[in-house]
Amino acid sequence: MNTYYVTIMLAAFAPATAVQQSFEDFVMAFDRPYAVGSKEFEQRRALFDQRMQYIEEQNARPNRLWTAGINHLTDQTEEELRMLRGWRRARSAEGQEVVTALLAERADRHGPPNATVDWTHLDAFSRVANQGACGSFWAVSAATVMSAHHEIHMKQILNFSPQQLVDCVQNPKKCGGSCGCDGAPVELAFDYALRSGLSDTLQVPYTARDQSCASAELIASHGHGHSHNKQTVLADDKTWGGAAFGLQGYSKLPENSAGPLMQALMDGPVSISVAASAWGMYSHGIFDSCEKDAEIDHAVVMVGYGKDNQGNNYWNVQNSWGGHWGERGHIRIFRHDTVEEEDAYCGIDHDPSVGTACEPYPESVQVCGMCGILYDSVAPHFEDHSGKKRTHMIKKLRGGQ
Repeated sequence: MNTYYVTIMLAAFAPATAVQQSFEDFVMAFDRPYAVGSKEFEQRRALFDQRMQYIEEQNARPNRLWTAGINHLTDQTEEELRMLRGWRRARSAEGQEVVTALLAERADRHGPPNATVDWTHLDAFSRVANQGACGSFWAVSAATVMSAHHEIHMKQILNFSPQQLVDCVQNPKKCGGSCGCDGAPVELAFDYALRSGLSDTLQVPYTARDQSCASAELIASHGHGHSHNKQTVLADDKTWGGAAFGLQGYSKLPENSAGPLMQALMDGPVSISVAASAWGMYSHGIFDSCEKDAEIDHAVVMVGYGKDNQGNNYWNVQNSWGGHWGERGHIRIFRHDTVEEEDAYCGIDHDPSVGTACEPYPESVQVCGMCGILYDSVAPHFEDHSGKKRTHMIKKLRGGQ
């Protein structure tokens, strides 16, 4: 990391209006290719100046809960920022609504949820993905959550491949996107892994671009049928789909309800949908700057929830914009004092076709929680370490066959 980069990052964490950097320093720090005096240089400078004004205004707010700062997104266009988002609504590969048969098993627990939950100690979160210019957030979210649950419940470390999901998941109903780097529903990623199995990142590494599924599956099937090869997690002849590595199903949690989400988090991290258009300049603190009306446009990983030293509640979220963004790749989202208050903080997504809906598109949907964080949450379900199978659940997920 060069001196300029360190200077920029330290400045981003400075309080109040102390964040002052020239665009020339920014260009050097982030190794931008813009030629001084070129049209692009001036266009990027104008964007940088706009973001700097926003940063200064945010950091001048009295009693603010979060601080804005410079990062690798500060000079990006709105179109480029939209490429980092674009969460899509979910259907199964056959276009049917996804099965939620395991919901009651994991979401409905007896007694109140824990006061705090924190899964950041897992190996699955030791590296923060940077999706780059590919809209693979949905695949990164699903793969990361499955890696975390595999570590928790199977007592093994496997880093599942988001690239195989990017390459192979199909979206015949065109639910807001066309899969790959164009975005897709996170449920489609779980559905593919459940039905077809999934490789790890050693077999199918991340490239941040669309590739052919045939190439990904050829690499993945190199060890097909060799159970001694622990890197091979595709189903073999005796095991169906995701059951080869313990995945028994997945469930969509009740919409706009904090209680089931908190309960599910006690079992492991959860893939969630959010409205992330205002996150770009986030540096650190508890983010509370989303309006009630919010357009769901991104998928991330919720790793827990807690309370800061001042008594402010938050949800802890890992993003896919790299470890230098936010709090080492994370953002804390404001959470109300009670479940009832959280559930009541609601607005409208006036264009669900952009981020969450399949045809026929509804005109609007209700979204609740800061940044719509309660609207759409999905959790996978793994067999426990004892190897106990939930065969009746598998049959139900397979349509009883």
